[in-house]
Amino acid sequence: MKKYLTLTISIILILISAISVSAENKTCEVKDLNLNITVPSHYNVLTQDIEEDALELKKFGYTKEELVELLKDGNIYFDAFPDNSDVEFVITATPIKLSNIAIFDDDELEELAKGNIGSFEDEGTEIIDYEIYVNSKTTYIAIHFFSPESGYAINYYTIKNYQAINITCWTYEEAVTEKDRELFKTVIDSITYGAYNINDTETTPQVSEAATEYLKEYTVSDEGIEAIAVSVIISVVSFVLTLIAGGIAAIIIVRKIKKRRRLAAQKSAKATVKFCIHCGTQLSSTDSFCYKCGKSQTTDEENINSENIN
Repeated sequence: MKKYLTLTISIILILISAISVSAENKTCEVKDLNLNITVPSHYNVLTQDIEEDALELKKFGYTKEELVELLKDGNIYFDAFPDNSDVEFVITATPIKLSNIAIFDDDELEELAKGNIGSFEDEGTEIIDYEIYVNSKTTYIAIHFFSPESGYAINYYTIKNYQAINITCWTYEEAVTEKDRELFKTVIDSITYGAYNINDTETTPQVSEAATEYLKEYTVSDEGIEAIAVSVIISVVSFVLTLIAGGIAAIIIVRKIKKRRRLAAQKSAKATVKFCIHCGTQLSSTDSFCYKCGKSQTTDEENINSENIN
């Protein structure tokens, strides 16, 4: 009996823990990219298919049309951040002729990473480190960098469902800490990708088939392997340029969104904070008396008008 009781209690504790974790996070669907991503539940989330009555629109002073136009200008499909804006997750994407990053072998992924690094450095960005990151869903090229204008970030690049996808994990602190890295990887590992359907069927194309069709576009006469090698180089260069162009546009748009967030935060702060009219002590907007000098926060004129009304 005691054994069964212990087992029951263990199961209950596990369920409570699972419910607690679920309550601390929320999973968001990015329909246009056929993916789901999980972020902390208190994060603000902006997407191109945001609801008309979304709290974020009111909070930051956007209409749906304004926000969607802004996001589309930067190819931004997802933007998530807490009110204090110390971190931010931005997903950008651009259509590409490849279905999956798995077409590249390890050496080609290294070359692709180096191509991105060189282009970042040309823009005045400092590269701190990079890695090829593999999880159960896909392979990412992860580049850790510092931009003098925008701060520290780790970019996770991949190709899925004929989209070149870039998940940029920003931190607006002095550096990317181990805690930041853990949060970034937790969010990256939460991303699930739906299957790519052809002609509304349940058929998902094999990577090798998609790659073969793509490579055929560059195969000339009977040159065979040489033609395929050229096509891979072309695809790598094309992929690099696509990501860089999308990344630069996104940075510009994110700055605009951050500016709007700062203005909203300032407006909110002014609405909820006031100062004692006698000694200048900061008070809550609901305080009628100053806790420091003890004086009323109504002026003599207001008191006289109140007495006349009575």
